[in-house]
Amino acid sequence: MVNVGKECPQIDLPKRRFILLGASNVVRALPTVVQTAWQSLGGPLEFVAAIGHGRSYGLDTRVLGRWLPSIHGCGIWDQLSSRRKIDSVATITDVGNDIVYGVDPTLLVEWVERCVVRLEPICKKIVLTELPLASLRKLGPKRFVLLRSLLFPRSRLDLNDALRKAEKVNQQMSVIAERHGLQLVQPAESWFGFDPIHIKRRYFEQAWRCYIPSKGDIPVNFTTFFRFRQLATIRFCTPQKRRLWGWKQQRQQPCLNWSDGSTLSFF
Repeated sequence: MVNVGKECPQIDLPKRRFILLGASNVVRALPTVVQTAWQSLGGPLEFVAAIGHGRSYGLDTRVLGRWLPSIHGCGIWDQLSSRRKIDSVATITDVGNDIVYGVDPTLLVEWVERCVVRLEPICKKIVLTELPLASLRKLGPKRFVLLRSLLFPRSRLDLNDALRKAEKVNQQMSVIAERHGLQLVQPAESWFGFDPIHIKRRYFEQAWRCYIPSKGDIPVNFTTFFRFRQLATIRFCTPQKRRLWGWKQQRQQPCLNWSDGSTLSFF
């Protein structure tokens, strides 16, 4: 059995760390993300993530009564600087929320680059994902307004402005990727449907095999790997700091420990 949420004897300390920055696409696919990372990078693995629905790279956000600090301003950075040095890789994704929040593309990309600069000293490889422009360009004005109203009800952004800003963000992220030697990944148009920003469930594994830096030579223990399908409990994990309907919540990290020594920390 996998020991979840309780202190458990570790078979081995993780020798690799996967750092993940993102928003709703990560949250929706999190069990798949964890499984794919474990398979691609090898376990035991230390997962360290700053994620959350509607998460911003530079703004504190409130979504359905839940408050989270910005990715750039959350506790993940202090934790990474204080933890032991091990082989680390990172993925930076879900950059588009800040466009809908009215953030200028240049400032948004500046926030992303700050994260890159903080990750560079500790990561051997960093993947940066583009916005799904091909999917966004298929939107009509009516569908855009419907989806904007459902996902970001306070936003008054129009379709033309959204496309213009998304194109500018992708152009500037390409410059960042070249400047810092990052792997830039373009989402496939086929991964998206009526909802142009959230990957379809049936493409979760395919997408994350592209998004996660792979070692390529790691033998997979399939017995342990398939135990990770019990990861439904991760959806109930509490990050280091948040507020729910005004109530402050704090939790020491990691919030999950697995019997192979792998851990999961949320910020």
